[in-house]
Amino acid sequence: MAGRLLRGAPEPPAKPAAHRPPTLTAVAKGRPGQEQIPPLPMLRQLDRCLRDTKARRCAVVTEPGGLELASLLAESWPDLGVTVLMSEQSLEESHTQLTAAGPFDVLVDLTGAGAEQVTRWRRCFWHVRSGGRYLVADALTAGTDTDRTQGLWCYVAGLLDVPRPEEKPVGRQAQDDLQLAAALRSVQLDGATLVLGKRTEALPKTRERQIGTILQARPELGTVITTLPAAPLTSAATLEVNLHDYDKRFRPVFDNPPMALRAYRSVSCYPHQVAVSGGVLLPDTYRHYYGPRLQNRFLQEVAQDFARLKGAAARAEVRPLPGAYFYLDSEWPDHFGHTMTEQLSRLWALPAAQQAYPEVQGLILLRGEQQTISPFQQAIFAAAGVDQVVAVRGPVRADTLLAATPMLSNPDFMDARIAETWARVHDSLLAQTGDRDRPDRIFCSRRPSYKRVCHNIAEVEDLAREHGYTVVFPEDHDLPEQVAMFHHAQRIAGLAGSAMFTSALCQGPRDLLILSSESYTARNEYMIASVLGHRLEVIWCDADEKQPAVGWSGSAFSAGFTVDLARDGDRLRRWLDGY
Repeated sequence: MAGRLLRGAPEPPAKPAAHRPPTLTAVAKGRPGQEQIPPLPMLRQLDRCLRDTKARRCAVVTEPGGLELASLLAESWPDLGVTVLMSEQSLEESHTQLTAAGPFDVLVDLTGAGAEQVTRWRRCFWHVRSGGRYLVADALTAGTDTDRTQGLWCYVAGLLDVPRPEEKPVGRQAQDDLQLAAALRSVQLDGATLVLGKRTEALPKTRERQIGTILQARPELGTVITTLPAAPLTSAATLEVNLHDYDKRFRPVFDNPPMALRAYRSVSCYPHQVAVSGGVLLPDTYRHYYGPRLQNRFLQEVAQDFARLKGAAARAEVRPLPGAYFYLDSEWPDHFGHTMTEQLSRLWALPAAQQAYPEVQGLILLRGEQQTISPFQQAIFAAAGVDQVVAVRGPVRADTLLAATPMLSNPDFMDARIAETWARVHDSLLAQTGDRDRPDRIFCSRRPSYKRVCHNIAEVEDLAREHGYTVVFPEDHDLPEQVAMFHHAQRIAGLAGSAMFTSALCQGPRDLLILSSESYTARNEYMIASVLGHRLEVIWCDADEKQPAVGWSGSAFSAGFTVDLARDGDRLRRWLDGY
């Protein structure tokens, strides 16, 4: 009868027991006398963490020569992907390696004590996925005699004891610590072994000097199409100033990095220059791409090397965008100054992009209620050789995104090879203008706005007119006419800022005068002059708000100012006269 075992019938064969590799502790006990073997309590915790997280990826930070744990893992967890980092590696090197191989189910730190241990946790914890574990073999030992910082356990305990503030804490470390406290899912201390469970995730930031290594390790993200070697620039500008208090703003030599054009695959592009591929924030997200901390105002800062999408971008559906696109987006879209500097400076790579992808189009994400890009952007990109610009309301996922290192990054880098792009744009735009008389002396003024108002601009304009200058408002003219005005003028004066950036499209040196708030720290005019050899005079003016002695203030940067004619009037008149 079905389902009955008849008397005398043979027993069904027993299923063979599934082979289970030995535990880490069992393997370790089979290797007596090896000093590098981690403590058995830590190995028991690690076994448990690997089992609980169903781990596929594990990272181990160890001292040079201390590779015994990786060997134990290979025997006990043969299917586990293990990434080994040496404690002597820099934090940036560690971030590159972890980004290329992560995120991780478990990360183990076998090294250090005190500040070193705390710093590593603050930088590496975010490489652990949500639900993963971070283990520290000895979280109780304090630092050395010269570093009396307590172990990681004390630091974490301190974070947990601090009540969540009602207002955003002051200071970057305090803000980062708040994010770390929120990411702690569980805390367990077993002897000296600390196990930290993680919740929430963030995206690793990547730098220009890191992305090549990451693409080699993860070719599915993309490839490098072409590179240019680093080309330092010794400034060709002639500089005169009324005050020497701010001379340090003008570097005589720009130690530029190499340039690269990359083709990324399957890139999620969000408004305001946010590009993500494979769970990584691409370096093309950041306009100050060599700053001490990469930041984009439209991302939520989480840690030194991590950020996440915020607001509507985090919730938005990402629409597919078939085809190949040259990345032209900006953190500050539809802004003449940012277009002339940051966006235009990527277009050195357009010919190589068009050769590799003949169908490539420009890509910009629209902001707010924009329906299309501005006429000045259309003119600049067309003059540079972009056949068509696709302007979309994001986010979108581009099949292929071609992105280039900017040759200008204020205030750090200025590559002289950008002159080829400027000349291409100059020639194209100038050809669109008629041949008529234009003034050889112009003063570029600015109407009162929400920032950098010159309080006595009417008096300054009158002084310029008295010395034979035509006062112009560049934004009242289309871009070809602006180029023609700068092309014909030999002496160009004006207020520091976007109105003077068309000096990049002059062919040959000019005499330039800028009147600048002392709190306006941008150096664009000087950087342009450093390439083209302009003879630049800067008159610093008293600002309504000064920059702080330490740090930087956005409100001071945008503060109004007054041209001190009692102090600098004679200097201004001499320059306007041409002496």
